[in-house]
Amino acid sequence: MLDSEQAMETFLKFISSDPNIAKVPIMIDSSKWDILETGLKNVQGKPIVNSISLKEGEKIYQTS
Repeated sequence: MLDSEQAMETFLKFISSDPNIAKVPIMIDSSKWDILETGLKNVQGKPIVNSISLKEGEKIYQTS
């Protein structure tokens, strides 16, 4: 199994070392908050966050 948080951190550190890539905004995409949080902690500049679906965390409210 892939450790997604570690993969996100390793990849972002790797691409941040390339000056051509470091100049463009990075899009972080995951449906899991822990992975998004790891990405946000390891990206330089202002990232774009994609795919916050809340499919695992949104409560379903029923009306009476």
